[in-house]
Amino acid sequence: MYRAFLEITAYAGCVNGIGMSDFQFDLRSITVTDYCFYHIEIYEIKSIA
Repeated sequence: MYRAFLEITAYAGCVNGIGMSDFQFDLRSITVTDYCFYHIEIYEIKSIA
């Protein structure tokens, strides 16, 4: 559950220009860049390690 929280935090940083209400409404609808996915991978590795 902690890892999921880190993933959501990374997504929130990527969709900084979008309102939090829209962000929580449809997570899969939001388009993110490869840079955002890279951050999410790092978050997952840190949480595991």
